Amino acid sequence: MRPVRVVLAATFLGALALGCSTAPGSGPDAVAEQVAGAAGPPSATETELDAEPRVDADAGPTTVVDGVPMGYRPDAQGAEAAAREFVRATASMVTMAPEAAVAAQRVMAASAAEEDLVASRSSELQNIWGSAGREDLSYWYTPIASRASMRGAEEALAEVWYVGVLRSSLTPGLQTWRTASFRLVWEDDDWRVHEESEVVGPVPTSSLREPPTSTSAEMNSLLEGFEPAWAGAGR
Repeated sequence: MRPVRVVLAATFLGALALGCSTAPGSGPDAVAEQVAGAAGPPSATETELDAEPRVDADAGPTTVVDGVPMGYRPDAQGAEAAAREFVRATASMVTMAPEAAVAAQRVMAASAAEEDLVASRSSELQNIWGSAGREDLSYWYTPIASRASMRGAEEALAEVWYVGVLRSSLTPGLQTWRTASFRLVWEDDDWRVHEESEVVGPVPTSSLREPPTSTSAEMNSLLEGFEPAWAGAGR
């Protein structure tokens, strides 16, 4: 297969390394504004539809290799499931030891792109650790939406819109909304990253009434006992 040029401009880890502005959080007033004038609770049908999984469970993953969920179906839904898990795995690298992060990146990478992906990811992680430190470092991530389409029998384009929050003793809460794009190739009986890029947004509007929590101590107090909703998020 003809090699594809690797693109790593403005990845989500790079955005964290460079710094993003924090947005005001939402609170009870913001929620009240959103539901004001509503006729009542959602119907049973609406609730059921909202609970439907976006990706077919049979699409994968089926195993874990060096901390990365792998084993996907060779179709568009398998590629979509892979992209969601690859963003999650990349977010988890923030709290991994450097050698573990490199091993995880190698698992996801296509052979033609492996060394470039590893070098870029290692540089991004070093920048994050240099600015945010390693003490009490966490990165909570959740996907909002995703899509994928085939580009031939063994190539797919998959995109994931997600939100993440980076926290450490030096960073009380750094929020980022981004869309990750992956060009995946079917290699060694699984989907691998041959090219990736990211863009900022879309970013939802927050309530202007409430400022962000300003210190790590306040954030830790408010989130005591909470666990990230997306399984495997680094902390």
